[in-house]
Amino acid sequence: MSPILCSIDFSHVTRFNDILQKAISDEFLRFESYLKNACKRFVMELKPTFITDDNPNKDINVAFYNLPLIKRLRELTTSEIGKLVSVAGVVTHSSEVRPELLQGTFKCLDCGTVIKNVEQLFKYIEPIICMNATCQNKARWALLRKESKFADWQRVQMQETSKEIPAGSLPRSLDVILHHDIVEQTRAGDTVILLVPLLAIS
Repeated sequence: MSPILCSIDFSHVTRFNDILQKAISDEFLRFESYLKNACKRFVMELKPTFITDDNPNKDINVAFYNLPLIKRLRELTTSEIGKLVSVAGVVTHSSEVRPELLQGTFKCLDCGTVIKNVEQLFKYIEPIICMNATCQNKARWALLRKESKFADWQRVQMQETSKEIPAGSLPRSLDVILHHDIVEQTRAGDTVILLVPLLAIS
């Protein structure tokens, strides 16, 4: 089963606690896992059957909307890197949807020990060493796909609208990675507002 998307109006966070909204907007990636866990506890209070024996790792994903300031692509600077940014533009291209490994379950090919929940940090990561003290394998692993956690992702390129481009200038563009429920929700020509943690500017 696919994860549940918890959509949160950012203005509600601002009204609730100014320190919390600043922490989320300035360091979203640092607090994302805590936000997911808080939403999961909230959902469990409303629906205790959300977690079942045959699906103990059911996920909650967090998405915000209504960030107070919407930036144009030309206004993005390096000071925004790492922050949660709301940016507007026109979609010019979108890739095919592909699977991404989030947490891997690996089997040691030397002794058969299984290591679960190896977090993948934007690249394929295997266990550093086998947990079996008599084995010490560091290189021979098999990924157990059915026991690992995957998510859909898609790359979308967005560009400044024609009215935002100064005379004689080339349009600015930004590549955005979409995950989970929002893949395949946009197509070329759509004018969109995306709220994303900014990782780089090129």
